Amino acid sequence: MLEIIRVSKSFDETPALREVSFSVAKGEIIAVLGPSGCGKSTLLNVIAGLLLPETGEVCWDDVPLTDLPTHQRNFGLMFQDYALFPHRDVFGNVAFGLQQQLLPPAVVRARVTAIMEQVGLADFGRRDVNTLSGGEQQRVALARALAPQPRLLMLDEPLSALDRALREELLRELRQILRVLEQTAIYVTHDQEEAYAVADRVIIMRTGEIQQIGAPDEIYAQPASAYVARFLGLTNILIAMPERSDGQLGVWLPAAGWQPLANGGQQPPDDYAPISVLLKPTGAQISENGNLCGTVTGISFRGALIRLQLQPEQGPPLRFELPTPAEMPLVGTQIQLELPPNAVIWQPEGDQ
Repeated sequence: MLEIIRVSKSFDETPALREVSFSVAKGEIIAVLGPSGCGKSTLLNVIAGLLLPETGEVCWDDVPLTDLPTHQRNFGLMFQDYALFPHRDVFGNVAFGLQQQLLPPAVVRARVTAIMEQVGLADFGRRDVNTLSGGEQQRVALARALAPQPRLLMLDEPLSALDRALREELLRELRQILRVLEQTAIYVTHDQEEAYAVADRVIIMRTGEIQQIGAPDEIYAQPASAYVARFLGLTNILIAMPERSDGQLGVWLPAAGWQPLANGGQQPPDDYAPISVLLKPTGAQISENGNLCGTVTGISFRGALIRLQLQPEQGPPLRFELPTPAEMPLVGTQIQLELPPNAVIWQPEGDQ
């Protein structure tokens, strides 16, 4: 198991990591998610041993790695630009790490052949890497990182240079490959959909600090703060007054009336002070007798879903993702939405 213990790192007195702590279990895939400049790549470099932390430790199976050089950690790192060797063919690229270990040629050949088949490159051994497509180069880089059988694989924005359709295809393949190999991995990205698709757990970072750790569905269902909610694209954040109805805590929302708070047992510190709440964008449906009404100010067709912007009579505009209706609402018309029972989530105080 990998364990990061209160790791901090600064550049020119500007903090890049601030007492970051988390652990990764054997065979687990962790996604580190956050905007550019939040410390994601610095974290990978510290784990790899390319940078030394100012405070804290990186441990593997309870053994500190601080004094262990990068090449002795048996960690694999796949870069954003793939960094393939242009003078080597596909086989030579994939074999590089194994040859550096001075393994017998027969062992190198067998392992390269096996991993190239695993990533869909069975017949590519003698191909010139300069003639490959972006997706094929990505597979070569992945095979090269996996061939030495690293105990930890780190991937730094590996799909950012690919178009959306190819990225989605390779994401599915990547997760399947890592699962079959039972490969422990850390996947760094700024794209929440990539993180959701590939990871068992997601770490959300901001300015060098961890904001939330959890399974993708848990984080989406219960963002830990307004910042996390906004970063995930959940922008329906309102200020509301909590009150109780039949013993249940809820909030009074303009144009929607009283709504229960869905917070897994969490309670605001004061029932009588305004709080920030998140109105979830999914789960609502257009209804003639809905509990939220407003004017449609924008609509975008997304196949099975539509993205709709609604302006209530009071408060900020709200955005929803709805099942595509048989009759599409028009911009400028008034509609009513039926909110699901768990639509409103309390947002703890803190950085917004």
